[in-house]
Amino acid sequence: MPIYCPLSKNSSDKVRFVGNFCIDCTIKRLKSVVPDSVDLYQCPSCGKVSANGRDFEDLSNEFFSKFFSSLLHDQDYKAKLDVEVEKSIKVNFKKRLCEFCSRKKSKYYEVVVQLRGNLVRLSNVMAKIERFVESRGGFVAEVLKVSNGFDMHISSKEIMNEFFLLNKKY
Repeated sequence: MPIYCPLSKNSSDKVRFVGNFCIDCTIKRLKSVVPDSVDLYQCPSCGKVSANGRDFEDLSNEFFSKFFSSLLHDQDYKAKLDVEVEKSIKVNFKKRLCEFCSRKKSKYYEVVVQLRGNLVRLSNVMAKIERFVESRGGFVAEVLKVSNGFDMHISSKEIMNEFFLLNKKY
């Protein structure tokens, strides 16, 4: 017994169906959901991109895959469709600093690590702290020379807590 498309009245005997709709209507509906143009935000400092202006990540095929699948959030498209749809979309890149680069440029910090003592030993400790902080996705905002040592301004207190838990000798 054939199924009939509610929009085009095509029969399942003549054309392929995807769910309750013929392939032609499914493609038309998918094309209507996808906009003609989208705005993406790109950080001019690091090059990461964001669809919402907040959550920045590397520009990759995975980013575009997640972005365009989020456009098809309608319940009718939750199932995996075996349909190829081709549509040109204009992508407008707007410049906006990501949170990380904004904090780095403004020398944002949450922690001041005060280092005092032998300057040779302090330079080794500072290098170790800097490597650790950068490996965890943070940054050293500033290093100030004071009369008997250095003050390091670090972007994240969580990273420094982790550093001192792992390096109890300091």
